[in-house]
Amino acid sequence: MRAVAEHDCDARKLDFCLIHAGVPRVFDDLTASWTPPPSEAFPFSRATPTEYGDIAGAVVLDSLARLFDEA
Repeated sequence: MRAVAEHDCDARKLDFCLIHAGVPRVFDDLTASWTPPPSEAFPFSRATPTEYGDIAGAVVLDSLARLFDEA
């Protein structure tokens, strides 16, 4: 976290963010104080495990494909 602070990084300012959280609760915990509501955060990262289950690290690649398909 120190590296993030040193570079004045704020995830809320990003155009998009993909994460491999493993379980839905991690998404909710990460975004508990964010706007939009946690249920709307990380839509591409949430969609992959919902549709395919746990596909390990490939979830990031699938989430990225979903992001590019929508763009």
